[in-house]
Amino acid sequence: MLMVVLALLAVTVGCSSTALPPDDGNSLCAEDQECSWGSYCDDGVCQQADILCDESGSCADGYSCRNGGCVLSGSDGGDAGDGGDGGDGGEPRPEPDIQVDEPPLTGDPPGYQLNFGNVLVGETVSRSVVFSNVGSAELQVVQLNFEAGGGAEDFSVPQQQLDALPLVLAPGEQATIDVLYTASDGLTDSAILDIISNDPDEALVQIHLLSEFKGLALAVVSPAALDFGDVPVGQNSQPLSFSVLNQGSGNAALLVEDIRMGILANPDFSLLVRDAVGQEASLPVYVNNGDFLEVEVTYHPQAREADSDEVVVISDDQSNPSLSVSLSGRGVLGDLAVDPSPADLGRVRVGEHGELLVTLSNSGGAPFDLTSVALADVSGEWILSSTDLDLADLPNNPRRLAPAESVTVLLGFDPLDTGLETGSLVIDNTTETPQRLVAVQAEGFIPPAVEVQPDPPALLFGNVQLDFGSGQSDSKTLDVVIRNTGGEPLEISSVQRASMTSPEFTFSPDTFALVPAGEQVTLSVTFTPMDLGSENGSLLVDTNDPDISLDSVPGRFRIDLAASGIDPNLFISPAGGLDFDDIYVGRRVEQQVSLRNAGTGPLEISEIRMSAGSSADFELVDLPALPLTISSTAIEVTFKVAYTPDVIGPDLGAVEIFSSDMGAEQPTVVPLSGNGAGCPAGTIDCNGDPQDGCERPCVPTGAETCNYLDDDCDCDTDEDFDLQNDPANCGTCNHGCSYPFGVAGCVGGNCEMQRCLDGYSDCNLTDQDGCEIHTDVDVANCGSCNNACQFDHADASCLSGACIMGGCENGWRDCDSSDANGCETDIYFDEQNCGGCGNRCLYQNGAGVCSGGNCFLSSCLPGYDDCNNNPADGCEVDLNTDVNNCGFCFNQCPGTVGTPICDNGSCDISSCNPGLEDCDPNDGVQCETDIWSDPNNCNGCGLVCSLDHASALCSTGSCVVDQCDSGWGDCNNQDPDGCERDVTSDPNNCGFCGNVCSFDNASAACVDSNCQLDSCDAGYYNINGDPGDGCECLADGVADICDDGTITDLGTLGDGAVEQVAGNLIPADDEDWYTFTAPDNNTEDINSGSDQYHLRISFASNPGNQYAFYVYRNTNVSAGCAQKGTPVCPGADIEYEHYFYNECSPILPEACRGSTSGPGDCGCANNTARYWLRVVRAGTGVSCDNYQIYIEFTQ
Repeated sequence: MLMVVLALLAVTVGCSSTALPPDDGNSLCAEDQECSWGSYCDDGVCQQADILCDESGSCADGYSCRNGGCVLSGSDGGDAGDGGDGGDGGEPRPEPDIQVDEPPLTGDPPGYQLNFGNVLVGETVSRSVVFSNVGSAELQVVQLNFEAGGGAEDFSVPQQQLDALPLVLAPGEQATIDVLYTASDGLTDSAILDIISNDPDEALVQIHLLSEFKGLALAVVSPAALDFGDVPVGQNSQPLSFSVLNQGSGNAALLVEDIRMGILANPDFSLLVRDAVGQEASLPVYVNNGDFLEVEVTYHPQAREADSDEVVVISDDQSNPSLSVSLSGRGVLGDLAVDPSPADLGRVRVGEHGELLVTLSNSGGAPFDLTSVALADVSGEWILSSTDLDLADLPNNPRRLAPAESVTVLLGFDPLDTGLETGSLVIDNTTETPQRLVAVQAEGFIPPAVEVQPDPPALLFGNVQLDFGSGQSDSKTLDVVIRNTGGEPLEISSVQRASMTSPEFTFSPDTFALVPAGEQVTLSVTFTPMDLGSENGSLLVDTNDPDISLDSVPGRFRIDLAASGIDPNLFISPAGGLDFDDIYVGRRVEQQVSLRNAGTGPLEISEIRMSAGSSADFELVDLPALPLTISSTAIEVTFKVAYTPDVIGPDLGAVEIFSSDMGAEQPTVVPLSGNGAGCPAGTIDCNGDPQDGCERPCVPTGAETCNYLDDDCDCDTDEDFDLQNDPANCGTCNHGCSYPFGVAGCVGGNCEMQRCLDGYSDCNLTDQDGCEIHTDVDVANCGSCNNACQFDHADASCLSGACIMGGCENGWRDCDSSDANGCETDIYFDEQNCGGCGNRCLYQNGAGVCSGGNCFLSSCLPGYDDCNNNPADGCEVDLNTDVNNCGFCFNQCPGTVGTPICDNGSCDISSCNPGLEDCDPNDGVQCETDIWSDPNNCNGCGLVCSLDHASALCSTGSCVVDQCDSGWGDCNNQDPDGCERDVTSDPNNCGFCGNVCSFDNASAACVDSNCQLDSCDAGYYNINGDPGDGCECLADGVADICDDGTITDLGTLGDGAVEQVAGNLIPADDEDWYTFTAPDNNTEDINSGSDQYHLRISFASNPGNQYAFYVYRNTNVSAGCAQKGTPVCPGADIEYEHYFYNECSPILPEACRGSTSGPGDCGCANNTARYWLRVVRAGTGVSCDNYQIYIEFTQ
């Protein structure tokens, strides 16, 4: 038999009495003497008389003096009589009668009990006492008193009800007295409320008041450790917190006596204790079941080290009176890391730019400030810049670097000369090393540079000969000079023939040592032909010159090669030489020699000469200009050899021909031979006819003279004289021609004057007097006949046939240095030669005049004027452009709104002052528009400020947001995109910029500029309907249906087991299901003769009695959810107990045994069963409050 037993609590009542409110004279009485002086006893209650009297009875008619007070005659003097009914044997006097309607009478003996149940510490609970006047007279409640009990001070009546005493009820009326209970500790409290009235039969009604704490307090800390991580030394961390929770049973309050550091006065940690509503708590303090304290711990390290400690929590939890939470943290400082360090830019070419990015980072755990970054001890070739730092303003506005944050600076180096440059990068900061010096260095260099001679590098070998007949070949060598014009040694790493280049080209040397700067080396290239024809190729030279390249190969250049293989052949005709045979002495005979080129390629003839030992009678005639080249076989070169024997006899000789034919003997010799033959003495051979021999008699007398004889026996008479043209033998021998100062000539045998001697002329054209005029000095015929010397404004003379101009007349000068026009310049009135040649009357922008040899300024050019009245600088002012003399002298153009100009003599503005523009050229006002403030012309004419979703202003030439349109916000503070955010719908800027819609455990939306909770995160619910705390409720993970696969199985309970389950029921239709097995140790029951089986299920925490449960039981421990059956109790329970029982009595624990042997014997029952626990809501509203259920089991 199953029985659910609800325990009743015993009541302990104290003995003392307390009246509420303070005594005002109204108290219970039986006669006047029990009341204070001036009061009388009326219907068992002391009443204050309105008029006092003494024992002489000085009261008005109809009043009597009772206990010092005048009382209307006939008033009741106590409750011993009939209440003053006016006589004996009449109708009974009407009386009040108090009746308590709530709470009802209970117990034995019966009494009124007002049970406040389990109340949490600090919580105030109200209960009501309801009573009625069931009598026939007016009921007066005159006093409410509390009789002290354990914790009577925690009970009270609202002050407004006390102030309303006495409370008067007409017959049939009902009234309510509210009793308040505020638990101040975790102990059981009790008291008695005394209700004192004028009921003659029941003037005192007592209401027993009771509140009891059940269960045990259990202190829990969570989490058990706080790790603050890295915190900068000297700074405070963000507070971390842990909770001290009371997770005990029932509503037992936990007394937290102290919370302190394990190391007293630890400077690295500090504590702050708050209660559940966030108020600072003062210890010691009570913590209700399910309630908590929040302990905030702040870490403020004093040094760079790892710190640890613990927080100790002292409470009245008997099982865990001292709990601790471990603390750990690390005090850190910022560390400056520089990469690379040292900063080496390496080698940078002079005239070029090198740079290196240097990273400054915080490798420590705390932030620090960069206060200065600069270069020191460096030349002007160094540059420091940064896109991350304002280097110039860094001392005024330091840059903070958070841990792991980095910035960069750019080192630049622009070398002006060669050599190593060093210095320091100085970094001032707020770390432990306030100044960091990083060595910087770079080297300026000038690379090697190739200069080649010839330039461009090309070797033209021309023709180089080989001889196929003999197998011989010539070689030709040309040199290439390679000079290093750079600043570093030149490396010639290789020289090679390019592909398709003939091996007929060779070079030396094939390797080179390093070529110092300014030095040179020679590469010799030789061409040795192996065949006829042209050869073209190139040599590839590889160097370390960085500025040249060939075919994408750095440092390479090419030497072009060109040559031709030739084999010329000298052919001489006649081949056997020249034989003149017999030639008369003195006779000249010539023979021709022909030269040809019978080979391939040009043949050079360098020299043709008579060989040594040749007869002088042989002579070379008509030699060509040498050297010469016979380029083809079609060309013939000839010369002659003359033979003139001077004596009779044989002559021998040879002609030597030097040529480039390497196959021919050098020189090639042409042999010569001849024989001189003569006539008999006194004869000559004039006709050359060997038939008549020496046909003419002649005896030589010497050289030929003009005497009509053959003096030299050469067969010619006077052959050396021309009588037709010889002025000494004109017409006849020895007839000479002669004229004074003239040169005579013979023409056709007649004398004629050919010309005059220099300086003389035949002005009368008569030969007889010769050249009669001496034109070198004759002024009338100077240099020629009739050429009279005459010069304007000057004297004249004749010298060596030229007219010479003498001195000029006064006032005249020869300024053009030309005698032709004499002294042509009037220096008294010539503006170009005023007072002297070249003295021009020139004035800047003006015209001058010459008068009497002096210059005067006569007028200014149009647009110019002499404003300073100083002719020395002429018309110095341009009236068309001078803003100080515009149009006329001293007319200054104003410049109030812009840069003034003078345009063609009129004042104008060339450019407006900054911030002004002439946006309306037709309004007659210049620079009238302020483009720094005009939104219609912002920073330029016609540039209208128009920003999205905003009205705009123009500020210092930039369009800025004036006011956003309704529903829009300028949330990025960037004016160009206007008010870019729709604050009516943007959850990150809802209603106004920066207002981020955020709800705990939920997504957010912005609707009509208001943040609205959109949807809860999985597992969370907004139970209270208040978006302020988001989806505040997290559903538990307990199975919500009885399913063998998902139900929470607590397993098999052992003897003395206490299982605790907790959860909540969210959403409203949620249920939680648990199952367990509770086995009975029936064997032990039989052996001991007593059944100890006891299962108890109760709420350890049930806020507001929101929860209840159903229990299902099946003795088949293998049963599943399908066999759970119906609940043991048809209604929902808040407490369930299954006691041991036996076969004799299902209620009381009696002795039992294994088998019954007679009347009265009781058998021990086996209570083993499987249970299912279904937790449901008790019909109350849904909340986030958690339930906590204890399952206690004894076998």
